[in-house]
Amino acid sequence: MAMRAADLIGSVVYDPDGAVVGHVRDLRLAAGGPPLGDSGEPAYRLVALDCGKIGAAHHLGYADAQMTGPWPLDGLLRAMAGHSLIVWWQDVVRIEGRRVHIRLRRGDLRSVRQGNGV
Repeated sequence: MAMRAADLIGSVVYDPDGAVVGHVRDLRLAAGGPPLGDSGEPAYRLVALDCGKIGAAHHLGYADAQMTGPWPLDGLLRAMAGHSLIVWWQDVVRIEGRRVHIRLRRGDLRSVRQGNGV
């Protein structure tokens, strides 16, 4: 079943205990999917969800360590985005409408600030 990015952004993520992990604020993609028909270029595949409570920092790109901006907003927005958690796509158990269920508990997830190699 095909899924669009818009189907995931804003969805609520739940851990196995039913606790809210956060809302999906961003998607992490990696090249390496099957080649696209006309161009032959590799498709991108979904590798992780960034989940958090505060969306403004994500929408402005501050979850990315490379992003810089005007002081003092830079530090404030980076701190807000740093509280987000990374949910690897292989840890997603099922999706029911706008609810994403994962196999790990909230406390076992890594924060965006801890890095992830993607």
